[in-house]
Amino acid sequence: MCQYITLTLPKDTDLEYIKPVFEKYGLAQKVIYNQFVEEQIRKKDYYISTTSNMCDCGSIVASNSKKLSTDLKFKSDIQRMKRKGWSDTKINRWIEQKHNGVRDKELLEDNNRWTSFIQEITSEKQVGRVGILIHWYFLGLEEEKIEITEIQNIKVDAITEDTLEKLDYDKMYYFLK
Repeated sequence: MCQYITLTLPKDTDLEYIKPVFEKYGLAQKVIYNQFVEEQIRKKDYYISTTSNMCDCGSIVASNSKKLSTDLKFKSDIQRMKRKGWSDTKINRWIEQKHNGVRDKELLEDNNRWTSFIQEITSEKQVGRVGILIHWYFLGLEEEKIEITEIQNIKVDAITEDTLEKLDYDKMYYFLK
């Protein structure tokens, strides 16, 4: 089970032309086909995987939502600590330390990378908007049955320091020029 960040772009986007923007920010640009997602997004959109590594589990994107899924993220660590006799208080303190400050610099860099990518990609003449969907996958990107629970529009110039970390799983966020 892993987190993946996927995008939508208008189908009239020249993907080869904007590929350097993806590369500049260390993102992949692979068109994928997931019938469950495609039935819920705009019909004239590409559905794109941006993952250039194994997954996007360490990303700032939706990191506030991750705090709610601590059991999933630290399950094996928590089980190991309990076997060693750690108290719930000590385990909770360890989890809090993992969330606060351990990776601050990496998270700030990731936030800046994603924010800059969104700003640059939506400033391209033919793009104008990008959709972002974050999901914890149990199956493959093209097989997972995802139910988009909500669709929100966000103006790019309204992105604040904590916008991306406050995104939720299974919601489509359209960032608009």
